[in-house]
Amino acid sequence: MMMRALLIAVVTIVSLSSPSWADKPAGKSVIQNRNVPPPAPTSLERGAVFKALIQDGLPDLMDKGQLGGINRQIEAATMALEPRIAETLQKTGQHGVLLFAEVTSVFANGPTHYDLTNDNVYFVGAGRTPIEVYTLWKRQPGVWTKIPEGHHVDEEHSVFFWFTKENGTWTVSTPAAALMFRDERLNYSNEMVLASMYASAREAAFSDLITAAEQQVKGEGDRQRVAALREAAGTARKQEREIKKKLDAELEHQERLRANAQTLAIASSIFSFGAQISLAKLVYERDEAATLSKASKQSDLAAAMDDLVRKSAGQSAVLQAQHDKLQDQTAQIEVESLIFIRAQKIPVDDIPALQSP
Repeated sequence: MMMRALLIAVVTIVSLSSPSWADKPAGKSVIQNRNVPPPAPTSLERGAVFKALIQDGLPDLMDKGQLGGINRQIEAATMALEPRIAETLQKTGQHGVLLFAEVTSVFANGPTHYDLTNDNVYFVGAGRTPIEVYTLWKRQPGVWTKIPEGHHVDEEHSVFFWFTKENGTWTVSTPAAALMFRDERLNYSNEMVLASMYASAREAAFSDLITAAEQQVKGEGDRQRVAALREAAGTARKQEREIKKKLDAELEHQERLRANAQTLAIASSIFSFGAQISLAKLVYERDEAATLSKASKQSDLAAAMDDLVRKSAGQSAVLQAQHDKLQDQTAQIEVESLIFIRAQKIPVDDIPALQSP
């Protein structure tokens, strides 16, 4: 069977009743911002749409024999999750919801035997992109069911479903499992790259969530509280980014100072003292070179270079402390916000980027 290419089925949902904001002037649609959930379709509409999307995503994958039966299991399990998918997309403001049907296979003296893990599909979660959602979800404790001994994950027949919405249009794509597994391994095996992605995905998920929550909470007091939390989080993140930029610049500066000191140390065994001062003027910044030029002998020059490194290290430490404090403030605001949003029955726990790493 040929590896399944990415299949996208698009179905447009038309609301059966006019939304409360239908009388707004033309050109002022409130759903142009994806963070504002569109009107929820009726259960009947959603059921028909989801079934069509699922059926379009499966026929070429498993179409006969035992695989045909697993195909029907996946369809039924995904249909059962339709209310949760719809609610998550509507209430959290995330871009999409990812499901995963894990098919395993084993060959034992006869035809290959296939199983659908748990006889169900995994509700992986909501977020910005399929690969981010999958990568963060799989690292959470307790999400996987151990497959039977002797079985292995069948990458050809396992399938992901990525449900999205945009201005009332619902879409499902089916990223090939083998490609998802490969991309996750290639892109996020490095812990620093993974940490950077997690931070970015968490910030985006929180921003989308709190914007959506602000549209849903009832009562002026609650709306004001969510707005205040959103503003406080935004301010803290802005300050954190500014300090991080300064910190990175100072750390880079410190590395240059160390490299310059090493260069001058090597030059001291080759060039005259005067030539070393001339070299310092070339490789150091103007004010630093002016300080070094005051040295009258080799030991004074070495001490002055060491002093520049120490001052830079001290400044880096101050900036790091400020950055850590702002990170803690941002985290505290997020925790407070998520507690409040959970209390509004918004499914925060369906967003992997907002769970503890």
